[in-house]
Amino acid sequence: MVTSANPVRGPAQPELGPSLSEGVRVRILRTAHGDRRAAAELASALTERQLAGLDPLPAQPPVLLRAYRQEVRALPDTTRRLLLLAAADQYPVDTHAFLRAVTATRLDTRPLVSAEVAGVAHATAGGIVFRDPWTRIAAYETASVTDRRAVHLLLARVLRGEGESPRRSWHRGAAALGPSRRLAAELRAAAHTARTAGDHALACALVERAAALSPEPSERARLLARAAADAWRSGDADRARRLVAATDDDALGGLLALRAGNATDAFDALLTAAVRSAEDGPGPVSSVRTTPSTPPSTSSPAPPKPRSTPATCAGAGRRRPSPTGSGSCRPARWAGWPPRSRAGTTTRGTC
Repeated sequence: MVTSANPVRGPAQPELGPSLSEGVRVRILRTAHGDRRAAAELASALTERQLAGLDPLPAQPPVLLRAYRQEVRALPDTTRRLLLLAAADQYPVDTHAFLRAVTATRLDTRPLVSAEVAGVAHATAGGIVFRDPWTRIAAYETASVTDRRAVHLLLARVLRGEGESPRRSWHRGAAALGPSRRLAAELRAAAHTARTAGDHALACALVERAAALSPEPSERARLLARAAADAWRSGDADRARRLVAATDDDALGGLLALRAGNATDAFDALLTAAVRSAEDGPGPVSSVRTTPSTPPSTSSPAPPKPRSTPATCAGAGRRRPSPTGSGSCRPARWAGWPPRSRAGTTTRGTC
């Protein structure tokens, strides 16, 4: 297996400010791949809302990545090709195919000595270990598009084992030159397989790539919302909220904000979704379900009704339980509210 070395290399590493909450500190370190220098740089650029944990953290690369890129570019071309193959095998999806790719193409691994001398990476029995994740990213990003595509196709070719189809599809999608309905469909199916296996991080990467390859804007938005849900379930809340921000799914954005503890933004987003739902009428539901689906009825269909909305109460947007007892809520301004009991008194609901 190909891994990266521990990026924290001694007491010279800068410390994050003591004013940061523990939750924000953990999120910063995760975004910075554990590198405290990159984490300190990221923390210094955060807004007040990000420091308070209200907004997702940015995914901007640190300044140190520039120096790492120059370091990689100074290596011989043969060394850089091997580092690119290893980086593509690890970043952003770990596919464990580097050694098989080297064997299949009979690559000479002796040029890796130059990387070891430079302190960039070193070879082990399981593959290549990079100095840190940012060095691995630099090895991938400094390569040309043509070289990246070639190594992705090579890795896809050697991934033929049982259960490796999602990772093979990832490399096929990463090698695509432009929009492709066929590859987008393949990536969606691979994401479903990964999701069923409980690997939501892989499912997120697959669906996000499927969105990039989908030619229809509406389909891209739907897939990004699906990727946001997978990112959340994988534990990457910042990535989830960045992805949902690229869509018009206010309901999902409000749900994620609520689960992140940001009640104000959650209310605004959910209210916007409710108003849009009331104006548009029945339509497709959000890509994330919070309750199990209701089995379809076998009786004749009832007349269309306004869609149910999240149970939230405030001012003009107050919603009350449906008189049917189903537990769903509808805006109070709609006709028929408030319902009357048999005795003629007003039946008050609680949200």
